[in-house]
Amino acid sequence: MNLKLLISAFLLGIITTVHSQSQTFVQKTEIEQTTLGYCSDEISANADPIGVQGQAVSIGAAIRIPVSKMAGLKGGKITKIRIGTKSGLTGIYVWIRSSLDGKAEVLQRLGNTTDGWNEVALDTPYEITGEEIYIGYSGKQPAGVMAVLANEEEQKGATYLSIENEWTDYYGKGFGALYIQAIAQATLPETDLAIGDFTMDKTFYKTDEPLNFSFNLSNEGTKSISGYSISYRINDGEEITEDINKSINAGAKETYSKEIPANDYGEGTHQIKVYISKLAGGAIDEIALNDTLKGTFSIYATSYPHKILLEQFTTINCVNCPYGGKVLTAAISERDDVVWVAHHVGYGTDELTLSESGDYLKFGVSGAPAAMIDRTKIPAATDTSYPPFGIGYSNTIAGAKIVTSYMDYCAAIPAFVSVSIENEYDPQTRQLSITVNGERNAIFNTFYPKANISVFLTENGILAKTAQSGANKNYVHNHVLRAILTETFGNNIEWENNKFTYTTTTTLDEAWIAGRMNVIAIVNKPFDAQTPNDAQVLNVEESAIDDPTYDSITEQQLSELNLHVENGRVVITGNHDLEIYTTNGMRVPNEALPKGFYLIRIIAGDNTTHTKIFIP
Repeated sequence: MNLKLLISAFLLGIITTVHSQSQTFVQKTEIEQTTLGYCSDEISANADPIGVQGQAVSIGAAIRIPVSKMAGLKGGKITKIRIGTKSGLTGIYVWIRSSLDGKAEVLQRLGNTTDGWNEVALDTPYEITGEEIYIGYSGKQPAGVMAVLANEEEQKGATYLSIENEWTDYYGKGFGALYIQAIAQATLPETDLAIGDFTMDKTFYKTDEPLNFSFNLSNEGTKSISGYSISYRINDGEEITEDINKSINAGAKETYSKEIPANDYGEGTHQIKVYISKLAGGAIDEIALNDTLKGTFSIYATSYPHKILLEQFTTINCVNCPYGGKVLTAAISERDDVVWVAHHVGYGTDELTLSESGDYLKFGVSGAPAAMIDRTKIPAATDTSYPPFGIGYSNTIAGAKIVTSYMDYCAAIPAFVSVSIENEYDPQTRQLSITVNGERNAIFNTFYPKANISVFLTENGILAKTAQSGANKNYVHNHVLRAILTETFGNNIEWENNKFTYTTTTTLDEAWIAGRMNVIAIVNKPFDAQTPNDAQVLNVEESAIDDPTYDSITEQQLSELNLHVENGRVVITGNHDLEIYTTNGMRVPNEALPKGFYLIRIIAGDNTTHTKIFIP
């Protein structure tokens, strides 16, 4: 089910200055009572509900309280949980967990929600261990109800939503911070500067790129801190220290960011340790547990030209699938780095369905039209927790912009393996011989110890026997998957000196037109149905099948056919068939053709040829 989330919160810019104070999530009302959460005590009159539109669903909401906060409360207790909602949620339970999907360490029934704060005093208070926790609620949202509330300020850890038991972090998506709070009774330390939410701006860095990292600093004690020193160390290298001569008030939080060169470190994965090394004036930090964070980053020297794999899920019986096809066509119209495959599954099956495509539904396909890019979970695709996403946009231009941004995300990931294809086709025997070659760089095996090679055959320009729902009888199917010449999700690559060669031979079906077909070679991580988000495509290539008999009309014969354009249509003399293709190989109807270049296939009896024409 592709559920469309309604984002009602205001979008705010993310603070990017080196040192910037922001609103804290600690609101101390008494010396031993602390409110844990990211929202204010008063629910804003402008707080609009967020959730799913019009459907009855299981819903959940949660916030994360990191070690940086919990460490100073160790030994205390959480006695109450309260949630801010609209009325209408049913069967609600509040809980505390160590992970979003983990077993509840505290679970208590609230029942049905009312407008405003809904508070539960815990029968058994939660004993604070100092470790990170999630505080949240789960239950049912009836059809027509939208009741989960969030405020306007986005903060990390403040907005986790579960729809039909699929958790997604909506930080950075414009949702704000959820109205969830917990009341803790604890003795707060006087002096406690904590470090949290360490992030690198990338996973992979080229040797000539700068490394950028950032983290939050929060004063979790009761006294102001007049200054502090931040240190970092990469691997077992030199300690680098920066003294910050700036006070940070009790309960305040700041953001720290740093840029360092990457060329001081070799290829591979490196560990960075960031820590609070000293407080000004000889002050002693009472809580050491939240003073240090560690992260990793990877450096590479060599990468390869990178193409991305676009897999479409479509069927003839799907009335909205033509919309999806238009969106994808528009999204790739100015790209040359996309290899497209159409699986005819997702809304039943049809005459173009390849049985193996059914296995690709295990990636998390819940309907059609849908697509996935490089079998990668796109963070911005908030309607799903899996690689596939819906593409049934009625507004083609708006939908194409969204899909293009997803393609950009995948294309920005460096390719650590190359792929090339050679194919040889014998039209007399219809035998096709394929050789795929590839090379990996020095750190490929560090990240991808196992990799598969998959080989697909696709065909363009197909007029199905059955009319396409939602389109006219002349609807043309392109990129149709005709065969998988390896195991469904590929064969294990056998490397030799960081290179591989894979060869295979097949005989093309008599019904397929070789001159319209392509060989596609995919290097991908192995697929496991238990972990569908961990089977990414690492690189892909495409090669047209060269059928020497596909063009058999001479130049003289072509000139006699008087090929020309009339009213947006391509016209020739005589009773011959025409097939019109875009320059990226997709067949289109010969009517109302927009301005541009087109490839024309002319069939005159048993003879064929290709030519190019411009539509003014």
